[in-house]
This record gives sequence, structure tokens and C-alpha cells, in this order.
Amino acid sequence: MRNVVGIVGVDVDGVLTNINQFQIEYGKKYFKKTDDEIDKSKSEIEDIFHVSKEEAAKFWIKYIWKYAIKEPLRQDMVDCINKLHDNEYEVQIITSRANTTRQDALGALFRKMLVDKLKEYNLKYDGICYCGNDNTPEEKAKYCKELGVSVMLEDTGANAEEISKECTVLLVDSLSNKDVKDSKNIIRVSNGNEVYKYMKSLDSSLRGKAHVKEDKYDKTYRRVRNIGTIIFKTGLNPTIIDKENIPKDGPILLCGNHLHVWDQFPVICATKRTIHWMAKKEYFDSKLGPFFRKTGAICVDRYGNAKESELEALEYLENNGAIGLFPEGTRNKLKETEYEGIYELIDDQCNRDEITKSLSEKSIRTSQVNKLKELLISKRIDKDTFKEILLSTDNDILIGLLEKGIITEEEYNDSLLLPFKFGAVSMAKKTEALIVPFGVTGDYKVGNDNLIVNIGEPIDVRDKSYEEANTELRNKVLGLVLDNYYRKRK
Repeated sequence: MRNVVGIVGVDVDGVLTNINQFQIEYGKKYFKKTDDEIDKSKSEIEDIFHVSKEEAAKFWIKYIWKYAIKEPLRQDMVDCINKLHDNEYEVQIITSRANTTRQDALGALFRKMLVDKLKEYNLKYDGICYCGNDNTPEEKAKYCKELGVSVMLEDTGANAEEISKECTVLLVDSLSNKDVKDSKNIIRVSNGNEVYKYMKSLDSSLRGKAHVKEDKYDKTYRRVRNIGTIIFKTGLNPTIIDKENIPKDGPILLCGNHLHVWDQFPVICATKRTIHWMAKKEYFDSKLGPFFRKTGAICVDRYGNAKESELEALEYLENNGAIGLFPEGTRNKLKETEYEGIYELIDDQCNRDEITKSLSEKSIRTSQVNKLKELLISKRIDKDTFKEILLSTDNDILIGLLEKGIITEEEYNDSLLLPFKFGAVSMAKKTEALIVPFGVTGDYKVGNDNLIVNIGEPIDVRDKSYEEANTELRNKVLGLVLDNYYRKRK
């Protein structure tokens, strides 16, 4: 088990390779232009050679294979990254390499060519994240945030400026980024030696460990659990399915969907293990605060230093503990602060008071509202239908669209969950913990007797990429939720 000091993100094209040099060398041959006729300060083919996007696309059709297969990696960068990895840094490749996000044979081939190139140079890394070309800066910044990247190696100015909002960027010097100014979070470097020198200067601060904490909450947790389980089961009579899937020992992360503030309680009833639930700081400041504190919950300050809470969770996992968290990151329930985004889409025919009243009287999933907005924007439904759905009495606002064939069953199922953040799979990979998925459905109302918690088989993500692991986890949780709905209909 590696004791990770910090996480380094690494771009490929322009950092591990010299794509700018490749474009200039082969572009001059292809477009038959001299040095005096090109602009070496630009990063895109059409800007360097003053050609159309169509002509630039033809260039890459001809040369993309040569670039992907033959272009060498910079040995100084490879040596630097391998030294960092050997010195307990986690290395995440975060790239927008062409075609790698395609979900077809061509995409699989380009991903394989990249992995093969990294293997050819014996580059040591822990995972790869693939970004699309349409929204690259935001996607890379999102991965840096979700993976907890401390320092990102990047060469493109627009990417660096967006990523710098989340972490420090080491901007690898090139002709195409000369206009990017150094700042507090953007630091220019020329080669792998300078990267390594900078990382060593951070070593002592990154190696500062979170307070080591013995699991002193076992006794208190057991007392609260024993009393609380009796009360909870008596009042709500939850159905607990396959609780034997929760391992009795070893590091585990219990991960499920999140609709209600009490969603951890059915899981607590399912196992005698002490579970340290990761909960937002606001809960610790509420009436439930004493419960969270006395049972060893981990306080997550979403607007402060969230890294501290992750380190605390990792400490429990490294001591074979159990962590509970909700990968959606927040309750999947429409909040009043989200109403404005709805009004903006139908403002020309919108009675805000009427819609506000309708929304406030229902319990609606944010994920379904997001899908509904997507359908309106893509013109698969009109504004009248959009408004009609919002004013209906149904909590499940998309079921009618499914029954009418406007959306597919796959789209409907996907709308039941928010996207999953990468925190769970990241911690599992760092500690070799198993992830135990669960699905919770039903009401927390005395007498309803429809509360179900469904525990899935543990998932081992050690040999999976972050994307593969996160997709598998979300699909498992979704499957358990759908299984619960099927049981209720029987």
C-alpha cells in the first residue's frame, strides 16, 4: 500500500511530447510554407499556418497516426515523473489526446496507442483521465478538483488559466504559450529538471500528514447504533437486502445514492461495523451535530479545505476501517436555489409564483430536472410541455415522458442519479479498499413500510481506470435502486 504524498496531474501533448515542434515540422511540408509565412506563437494548425479549419483537419487526417505512433516522449519529463512516482507521488495522466473519448473501436485504438507509448518509455503512473476537445479547460479543471491534484503539468494557456482555479499549474514553456503571464498559481518551467526541483521545494509541506487518529469511536458508535437501530427498525421497518455482502473486516467504502438526510441509517442497521460517514460541515452545525461528532463522522468543509477530510478518511481505511459516503456529492433533491435556472428557460410565459408553489410541494430529483432542461434545450419537448410537467403533481417528473416514448428507458434510468464524483474510487485505489455499493429507496415516514436498502457485492477497483471504476460503481448503485423499485411493484 503506497503512502501517497501528493497527486501530480500530467498532460500528454505538449508536456510529454513536443506537439508544437511536430506541427511546425510536418505542417511546413504539408502546406508548403516557410518560416517567414507561419506564426510559431500559436498552438493550433489553422493559426500557425493561416489555413481554414477544414484544411487543418485534413492535415491531421494525414499525420495523426504518425504522431500517435511515432512521436517520442521527452526523456527529461519521463525521468522527472518516474522520480516523483518513486518518491511517493501519485501520478495521474489528464489528456485531451484526439479520439480518446470516442466510445467506439477508433477510440479504443487511440487509447491503446497512448498506453502502449507510455509503456514503451516505462512511464510510471497511477491512472489516466481522457477529456474531450470541445470543453477541455473545464474538463481538466474538473478532474484536477475531483482527484485532489496538487500540481498539474500543462502547456496550453487556456487550460492552465482554468486549472489554476483548482491547483498550482506548472506551465511547460513553448512558443505557443509565451503570452501567458506567471501568477500565484501558474509557474513557468522549461524542462523536467525544473519540474522536479519545484516539486522538491513543496515536499515538506505536502508530506505534512493529517492528524493520525485511532478509532476511539468504537464504543460510542456501538452504543448509539444499538439504541438507534431498535428505534429506527421499530418506527420505519426497513427491508434490508443482502447485508452479508458487507465484509466483516478489511478496508471498505460504503457508497450509495442520496435522497434524504437519513440515508446512512438503513446502512448502519445492516452491519455491526463502525462506519465513519463523510458528511458536510452544515450537518455538524445542525441539531444532528452531536450525533455526527460522537459517532466519528468526518466533517467535510465543501467551501474550505476538503483535503483534510480525505486524509482523515484515508487514515481510517489504512487501519482497515469502514468509510461511508455518497458519490453524488449532495442530496439529489431539487433545492430552492435551483429554481432560478428553471425560470430562465421559460421566462416569457412563466408565472413564477405558480411554479414555485408546485415545486415546493413536491420532492423532485435534481437529476431529473437537469434531464428535463436538457430535453427543452435540445427541443425534444416544447416550453408548454416543460411547464406542464413542472405543474403536475408527480414527484417522478419524467415517468410520463417515458410512457409516451419521448425518452428511452436508458435515459429515464440514468435520470435517477446525479453524476458520481471520483472521491470514492480515488480513495479505494490509494488504499486497496473494496467499494460496497448500496441503493436506498422509500420514505422515512412511520407506517409507510416501503423503505428498502439493497447491498451489492463488493467492487475491487485496483486494476481499473478512474473512469471505468466510477462508471461501474454508478451502474451498480443504479441497478440496486432499480431492483428496489421492481420489488415494490411486485
